[in-house]
Amino acid sequence: MNKTLVISSTIYPESKKQLREMGYNLIELNSYNILENPVSSHPDMFMTQFDNAVLIDNAVNSAFINFNSNENVIFCNRGVEQTKILEYPENIGFNCVKVGDKLICNKKHTCKSVLEYASENGVQILDVKQGYAKCSTCVVSDRAIITEDESIARCAALNGIDVLKIRKGYVLISKYDYGFIGGCCGLIEKNLLAFNGNVFVHPDSAEISEFCYKYSVGIVSLCDRELYDIGSIFRLN
Repeated sequence: MNKTLVISSTIYPESKKQLREMGYNLIELNSYNILENPVSSHPDMFMTQFDNAVLIDNAVNSAFINFNSNENVIFCNRGVEQTKILEYPENIGFNCVKVGDKLICNKKHTCKSVLEYASENGVQILDVKQGYAKCSTCVVSDRAIITEDESIARCAALNGIDVLKIRKGYVLISKYDYGFIGGCCGLIEKNLLAFNGNVFVHPDSAEISEFCYKYSVGIVSLCDRELYDIGSIFRLN
């Protein structure tokens, strides 16, 4: 069985070592100069994942040329001028998240290719104010998420998604005041959520653990350091 994860080169070395020891193949994204640091190697800035397809910015296709997967890999143009480093909101075209049969995104600034794919495959688009929708959303199951963001929490709850809203902060990232909970983790198995750092030092760790347990999802802290936003961990089928 193929066990491949897409990660950022900014992941903690200890976390990367742990994932490899757990038997995962890693596709590691290095920095791409179309985006500013520290997000220039973050997978959630370059790809959006659906059930059996992953839509990827053409800028990073070289990392996937030899990727052997059951998933349909679709390369897309971002659809914005790339003669300069893209800043918000031009940089968030792929930063959206599928939860069950719904796609949470800032629709105005999401790539046209992503929106079209969602519509063609019966995925309901939920429009939210937060541009960094994937960064801000930790997917626990196809009907449950954890987020710090009020607009995501409110929209998801109104559309039948169970939400645990936690406090902002407590996730590190360089340059910015804080990172996001979705950006420091990812489901590496259907029932196993991995964190880049130690989730149990988060002040809402008890609530996070209880919420995941409710959906039969285990938690693994990949190393004993503070949580650090690396643009999510993606599991490819």
